[in-house]
Order: sequence, then structure tokens, then C-alpha cells
Amino acid sequence: MKEFSFDAWENNAKGKEKMKAKSEVRVMAKDLVDTLLGMNTNNRAIKQKIVDMYKKEITKGNWMLTNQGIGVSSDMVLIDGQHRLMALKETGYPMVEMVIVWGIHPDAQKYVDIHAKRSMRDIFHFVYDTQIGGLVPAICAMIQKVKGTLGSSEVIVPSESFETYDEYKEEIDSLEPIKNGKRLSAPVLAAVVMAFKSYPSRTLDIIGFMNRVTANENLNRKMPEWHLNSYLASARGGGASIQKEKYAKTLKAIEYFLSGKEMGVLRA
Repeated sequence: MKEFSFDAWENNAKGKEKMKAKSEVRVMAKDLVDTLLGMNTNNRAIKQKIVDMYKKEITKGNWMLTNQGIGVSSDMVLIDGQHRLMALKETGYPMVEMVIVWGIHPDAQKYVDIHAKRSMRDIFHFVYDTQIGGLVPAICAMIQKVKGTLGSSEVIVPSESFETYDEYKEEIDSLEPIKNGKRLSAPVLAAVVMAFKSYPSRTLDIIGFMNRVTANENLNRKMPEWHLNSYLASARGGGASIQKEKYAKTLKAIEYFLSGKEMGVLRA
């Protein structure tokens, strides 16, 4: 099969000859990336978080050739792939491979990226070939934050979430016996996971503790269960500071319970 020539296509396009759309896999060298970015004259505003996500995966060596790549219209306008191209530029033009489709009808831009986007839960399902609880990706992200591997403003990249899930899979699976656990937020469940990890011989005790918290029966003000239940019932909002507080207070209540201490005030 004859390799598609960008120069030939460009010359024909400039000559305004009718061109059929053609595709090829190209190594994304600097001159090609810069040429394509020079065609980026009619696109949505660049979202730096998306660029940063691609950059992170590229620098970690996780970039792979897929069917998704770059799209250029027949009037030589970039209609898809600006975030990928910016990530390549900002990481020093690594020589990765990417699919490029040339000569797309200009109206095709109306239909790019308008369909259902894959959620992190979908991606987990593809990778592990099993149904993953809806909160698992958020639990992994919270663990990354508290461990210092993910800042509060950083983007979450799939590869890091997979690494976290692989490390804590046994503990995450141990959340299943917690009654009404699906009603608890990701920061609370992340704290339980970390407690499982820190106190592996006390897993059943921690599950019992959380079941008493969610049941809210036969509790008194000296019990860590009562304080955690009361706090979670009053906690509002889902911002970064509230998430951090939910995590810290849940872990503190569990630690008080495991040490056999009564609790007067629940502080993070």
C-alpha cells in the first residue's frame, strides 16, 4: 500500500482539487506538530487540564497508538487533536505515533466529541474486565491526594488510578460488607480503606464500627461511632477542604475506636 504523502495532499488542496479523506499513522516529529498547530484557526478554547493529563501520560511512558488522533479538514483547518498536539509540544516533541486523517469535510467538526464520553468507571471496566463500583475511581483519587501523589488541582490520569487500585484492591473489596456503604462518600470510604491497610488484623472490627455508624442505633456521646455519625449527618458540600476533612475525621474516629478510647470531640 502506497504511503500517504502530506506534501502531495497539501499541494492538491491548495490547487482546490477535490480530495478524498485519507488516513495514515505518522511519527509526530516537531515540524509536523508545529505545522498542524498552525492550522488550529477555528477550534474551541484549549483546556490546560486536558493538556496536562496528556502530558502526564506521555512523560510516564503510557502513551499508546489508538484509533483516536488528529483530524484536518479539506480546507486545511485542524478540527480535532489540539490538546494532544499541545501536550506533544509542551513535553518537547517526543517521537510518538498518532493517526492523522486528512481531508475531512469541514462540517465534520460539528460532530467531534459530542457523544457519550467514557467515565473512569467505564475505563476501569475495560481494564479489569469486571464491573467496578461507581465510587472506586473517586476512592482511588482520594487516596492519591492524601498520599501526596495527586495535588488538589491536578488532573487525574487513568494509569495512576490503576496503580492505586492494584495496590489497594484487597482493601477496597473489603468495603462490601459495610451496610449502606454506597451512601457514604468517597473520602469516608478512602479513610476506611487506609484503616484496613494500616490495621489488617482489625478489618472485621472496622467493618463493625462502620456498620454501627451507618445504622445509628444504641450510640451514646462517648462513642466515636456517635461522633462520626453526627459529623457526617451535618457535613455539607463536596469541595476539596470538605473532602479532606471527611477523610481525616473518619480516620480519627476509627483510630479512637481501635484504641478503645472514648471521644469527647471529633477533631481532624
